[in-house]
Amino acid sequence: MLHTEPGVYPDIFISKLSDPREGYHSEPLFHDLIYPVCSPSYLEAHPELGRFINIDDVTLLNLTPYGRSQVAEHVDWDVWLNSLGIGSEATGQVHYFNTNDYNMLIQLAVSGQGVCLGWHHLVAPLIDQGALVRAGEMEITYREKKHYLSYAERNEGKEALQVFRIWFIDDIERNLSNLF
Repeated sequence: MLHTEPGVYPDIFISKLSDPREGYHSEPLFHDLIYPVCSPSYLEAHPELGRFINIDDVTLLNLTPYGRSQVAEHVDWDVWLNSLGIGSEATGQVHYFNTNDYNMLIQLAVSGQGVCLGWHHLVAPLIDQGALVRAGEMEITYREKKHYLSYAERNEGKEALQVFRIWFIDDIERNLSNLF
């Protein structure tokens, strides 16, 4: 990861660490808001997704940590369902498709192959476009971790950094205001 790579000194990056490395300043951006998403046709074919009870014929597209190298907590279906107090007995005999590639999961969901967990900051544009819909109203905001905008202190006085920083944070607040 970025904070351990020797010789790499980016001007600016987004991290899940509040103090990624010496010589950098970080500003909190937002928490993770996670909820199930699928294609409109998949939800129509599986209305039981609204309650997540007896979802025997549903395919849960699951993000696995295996083969992923990143510094972040891992949220998969088991973690998410347990956070809501929904155990495997309530979901029945669901089918899982596991991969460590989030882009693949999103493409599978868009193409009607199942339901995956959507990180709001990543799936909101696809929901706005109608490619994905929320499957039910259940959601969890993980407040113990945040995303941070981190930048090199050596550039703090530079106008370009400040212009970008102000624009970026304003854009985040406009588009993801429910995450603050």
